[in-house]
Amino acid sequence: MRYRPLGHSGLALSCVGLLINPEQCRRQKKLLQELIETALEHGINAYYFKSLDLAVMREAASILSVVDRNIIFVGALAHDVQAGLSGFSYEFAPMKERLRWAIKDTGFDYLDFLTLDHPTQNLVPDDTMAFLMSLRRAKMVRRLCAIGETGDFPDLWQTADYHAITTTLNMDSDWAKRNAITQSLSLDINIFCENYFPDYLKDPHQHIKSERVGGFLGMGGHINPLINTGTYAFLYQTPEWSAEELCLAYVLAEPNISSVWIAPENARHLIGLAEVPERELPPSVPAQIEMARFNNKSNNPAEFPQKKLF
Repeated sequence: MRYRPLGHSGLALSCVGLLINPEQCRRQKKLLQELIETALEHGINAYYFKSLDLAVMREAASILSVVDRNIIFVGALAHDVQAGLSGFSYEFAPMKERLRWAIKDTGFDYLDFLTLDHPTQNLVPDDTMAFLMSLRRAKMVRRLCAIGETGDFPDLWQTADYHAITTTLNMDSDWAKRNAITQSLSLDINIFCENYFPDYLKDPHQHIKSERVGGFLGMGGHINPLINTGTYAFLYQTPEWSAEELCLAYVLAEPNISSVWIAPENARHLIGLAEVPERELPPSVPAQIEMARFNNKSNNPAEFPQKKLF
């Protein structure tokens, strides 16, 4: 595993971190232990809970107790698991209660970061923000993190309340996103990435085409070897690489991110993703990515608005 510094904290993070989905772990009882033990074996020291589910966090803390708390990085999304991820209620009383138990009752002692979902759009009440600031001063929550996209970054920079931003980054991310990531780092705001493998890339049938040329009346002939040139078909045609592994490797090539959150379905899946940082992208892949990105934008009329000539 490769590691990257977390700002000026002196903490080194594994460049991939384990995203823990409490709902998935409740459905598969042995999954949490399987994932965390495999992650530890492969040098992953960053763990992110997708909601404040106290039962899952307690179990995870018990499993992680085999290592020194100071060398692992634990964060959580500040949502009530009962409300679901769509609930943007950050009222003071329920937030205080959730965090009290998440910190004191789970066994973690403190959270390295607490994440708020698009806080510039879903305004956090003043009393809640004051409470979070008090937790930071007491070092019970070390950093506040915000989920945001490119348009949210300037507002997050101005508030000076957030020391980290979680954002999407993938093969289709544009220069504006990368520029915002670079600027954030210059302001000592760490960047975490998710959704490196978006849904529209997950179905090979949408990207691999088959076309026969030659023959008579459409019969016989041979497959056109160039039909998939300039598309994302290469994701499913690169030997010894899965499509997800290629997407992860591409995002890991961005030097200004602290860690990429991975959400494996099982231990075997996790092992494959954990090995990606040690692998080199095949030489042909960067050019194939650029061709696919260009063609994808060229086929989208919104990217190239037509001018009226008359």
